[in-house]
Amino acid sequence: MKIFILSFLILLSLNSFGTSKVGTTLRMVAADWCPYTCPSMKNKGIVTQFLSELASKNGVKLDVTFLPWARAVDKVSKNEFDGLLTAVPIEAPGLKFTSSPTALYRSCLFGIKKEIIDIELSKLNSKKLGIIEGYSYGRIFDNYIIQHRSNRGAVYTLSGNQALNRLKKMVDTSKIDFFVEDENVSKFHFKNTLLKGYCGERNPFYIGFNPKVVGLKRLLKMFNDEIRVNRKLYRNILTQNLP
Repeated sequence: MKIFILSFLILLSLNSFGTSKVGTTLRMVAADWCPYTCPSMKNKGIVTQFLSELASKNGVKLDVTFLPWARAVDKVSKNEFDGLLTAVPIEAPGLKFTSSPTALYRSCLFGIKKEIIDIELSKLNSKKLGIIEGYSYGRIFDNYIIQHRSNRGAVYTLSGNQALNRLKKMVDTSKIDFFVEDENVSKFHFKNTLLKGYCGERNPFYIGFNPKVVGLKRLLKMFNDEIRVNRKLYRNILTQNLP
């Protein structure tokens, strides 16, 4: 009887986190969204470092693959990866998300024309705006994009590799007037070479898991708890990695 009980307790401890037991690797995917998730940075990005440290404390390793955003969402939705490292529910409604936001982002207009400084969102319909396919830029910009994206003269959508750099080139050559991007992302890539215009509200982003990941409820609880009590760690990593 003692041997049976001991064996049962060992088995229970090994499976206490489903797929996230000690030694488990989660196959995560992310876009090239520097400085948050960034293949060119030594730590692979602020969020990558932050979530990897939280996972490591619980015996879980994050194996992060970088793909263009639309492909990343598609791969996770098809269960070819376990989850998206950074996302919001509107971008991938079929996934299961943490309830504790990893961090906040804020989308703004960027360009080289001085008119960007004073332009209002209601006046944008006379301008050419560039975006990246599948991104959510927050409620205000998302609503504008939905209303105007059928008009190709108003909204230009790019996908694939180096989409942000391609948007920048389109601004430089006047093929578009402005593009939308998170302010930290633009600052990281382009320093102070662009003018910043209208900004939306600050929005939370989360971790999104494929619903078929074994031990999903325990994984969600683990990350929710760890993120909630480690805000200072995130802020420190952010400060150390912003230009």
